[in-house]
Formats: sequence, structure tokens, C-alpha cells
Amino acid sequence: MAFDFKVSSDTQVALLLCGKLGRADREITPLTLGQYNVLALALHTLGKRPGDLLEANNPNDGLIAEVCAMPNENRRVKAATPEQICSLLRRGVSLATALDKWASYGVRVISRADGNYPARLRTHLGGRAPVLLYYIGNETLLAGGGMAFVGSRDITTEASDALRHVVRDCVELDMPVVSGGARGADQTAMQTALASGGKVIGVLPCDLLKATLDPLTRDALANGSVLLLSAFDPEVRPFSYGQVAMDRNKYIYAMADAAFVAQSGVGSKSGTWSGADEELKNKNANPLFVYYGTSPSAGCVDLAKRGAIVWDMGKTIPENFAAKKNIAEEEYICDDLFALSAASSVAESEVLAKKVVEEKSDPPLLPYDAFLAQVRESLKQTQKESDVKKKLAASLDLVPAQVKHWLERAIEEGWLAQKESVIKNRKAVVLVAIEE
Repeated sequence: MAFDFKVSSDTQVALLLCGKLGRADREITPLTLGQYNVLALALHTLGKRPGDLLEANNPNDGLIAEVCAMPNENRRVKAATPEQICSLLRRGVSLATALDKWASYGVRVISRADGNYPARLRTHLGGRAPVLLYYIGNETLLAGGGMAFVGSRDITTEASDALRHVVRDCVELDMPVVSGGARGADQTAMQTALASGGKVIGVLPCDLLKATLDPLTRDALANGSVLLLSAFDPEVRPFSYGQVAMDRNKYIYAMADAAFVAQSGVGSKSGTWSGADEELKNKNANPLFVYYGTSPSAGCVDLAKRGAIVWDMGKTIPENFAAKKNIAEEEYICDDLFALSAASSVAESEVLAKKVVEEKSDPPLLPYDAFLAQVRESLKQTQKESDVKKKLAASLDLVPAQVKHWLERAIEEGWLAQKESVIKNRKAVVLVAIEE
């Protein structure tokens, strides 16, 4: 099968601005998702596209200045500067080298500017939809659909048997199986689907190039039964793998029509539970089913209390779907594929999220804004990240997982930064507050 590895001008610019291009370069930091959203919205307002930021392979200084002069309505994100944008856009040699290497492995890349970018991601995630997607395999599976399967790494025999049964039913109905490739429930679902002649969408947290080296994966890729995709650079392992894995969970749920949780721990220390709980809170949530069996896992029981639907093993997939609870959904509408429309802009998404919280009368124990103000105040002097986490957990009476989540969010939004420093003759990761 012949592949076209060319990328559009819009995607080239998205890669230059947001991609690591196969390098962990500490001297130049790509734009965060929030910064790209601000930039894309400004371009959309001006009637321009990302590709317009380059002129004869050089930065379009005039347009860049105009874009950066646009008001930034998302006060949580520090907009990129003209100097930062121009510096990123001058990485043409690195881009060409990375694209050549990825093509040699069969890896392609698309951005939100491309027509084959999964509309499900935009609809389901709004402003959190990833700018870039790297993938290899059956391109038609980018449309998504089918059933997502998640669960514990150390899955019980009973839960594993139930999962296999539902997967085979999916294959009989020609429904793709979506999962994350992790040991345990994920791999069981994917291997069962392939052995049964089904189609698989593997949403990986990283290491896409490494995944292509597995002999079984190569066979499945060759016969067109698999699509492997990732929102993260195919070569560079992330600084914080835990957050990348959690982000991957969002994409698993978004790529499917429904999800099946075979087994789960309970609480924020369980990645399966955390991802499922976040999906249940999503106003665009898909139906989420949990397996009970004779001895249901604590996480599945807890998720059922939070709104998940118990899967009836005595019923077919259509019968289980028909019995699902009604879920109110409000779809995002986006006429332009690279920028978030006014209805789905980051600023409006926050307003909608606030409205949902108010309607549910279930505000968080400590607002993120208050947390952010306190952490920035505490970082007037550079401190080790580990010390910051301990102090915040103690002073604000927060569980470590909540502190970790909010710190990672603040880093992504550009309020904080991680840097390497030498403290008492030892290298350490420190946190610093970014000036507004």
C-alpha cells in the first residue's frame, strides 16, 4: 500500500509551533495547547490560517505581530510572544529531518487543520483536543467509533473472560475496539479483537516508533486491521509520564461511541478510575459501562454510584446500549478545522464549565484559581518541585494527587515552568512562576 507522507502547510506550522520534532530541546520550548488555542483563535478572527504564518519558508513578521497584538481573552494562558513564535518557525531543518525519519517507520502526522483529523476529538474535548496526532496504520479508522475497553493492569480471570466476551461481540457487529495498549485489560482487548478478525484503534501515550517494531503489530498493520495513534512526539518520552497517560485516557474515550470498564481500583491513585471519573464529568460524555460479575471491583462499584451503567452480560450489545441512561449532550460546532470556533473557544468553554458546575451545585473543595494564586505567591523564590508539592498539600489540606494535577495544569497553561537547577551541589527539578 502506498502512503502519502506529505503534510499540509497548516500542519507544518502546527508542528513547528507545538512539536518537539524528535528532540528534547531545553533551549526552545514549543507552545502549550493553551497558547496554541489563543494563537489559533486570533488567526481565525483575522480570517487567516496557521500556514499563513510562514512566507517563502520564513516567518511572516507582519502577520505574527498582528496576531500577537490581538487581545487575549483567556487570562489563564500567557500568550506566545512574536520572538517565541519566530524562533519556533525557524526550525525548518529539524522539521524536515523528523518527517523523513517518521516516514521511514510509516508514521504520519495530522493537525486540527486537516480534514481527516478525528471530529470526535474536537466534539468530545473542545479546547482540550490535541493540536497534533501521529499515527500509523489503517487511516480509515481515524473516524473512530466502536467500544473503548479499559481496566486494571492486573485484571482478574473473571473480568478478563467477560472483557473477551464483549470484545468478540463487538467484532461480530463490525465495531472497532479502542484501547490504550497498556498491560492487562488494554492488551487483552486488543489481542482478542485481532485474533477474532476485528479492527483495533490503539491510542498510545508515547513510543509510537517503538510500537512499530513489534512483530505482531507489524503483521496487524500490514493487513490493515490496526490504527495506532498518539498525541505525543513519536520519539521523545514525556517529562511527566503520568500526566501523558491520563491525557491518553481522554483520547481513548473520545475516539469511541461507548466505554467498558472491566476492572478498576478506586480513587485518584487508580489511572483507570481517574480516567473514567473524568469521562463521567464530561458534559459530552459517552455511555460508560462497568462490569460487576460475581465479585465486582471497588472502582466499578464506585463508578456505578457516580453514573456509570452496569453491563448486563445476559444481554447483547444493542440491548445494553438501548438500556443506557439518557446523557445530555451539547455538541461543539466548528466550521473551521484549525481554530476553535466562538462556540468552542477556550474562554467560552470555561464559562460553560462554570455553568455546569453551578447547575450541579457541586463546586470543588478549593477553586483552581485560588490554588494558582497561592502557588504563584509561594514561588517568589525558586523551590524544588517536590518541596512545593509537600507544602501545598499540607497548607491547603489537599491530597497529593490533586496538587499534582493542578500543578501540571498550571504548567500546561504557562503560569509555571519546570527547570533544572543545582541545589546543595545536586541537580534538582525546580518550579518557577512565569511573569504575567
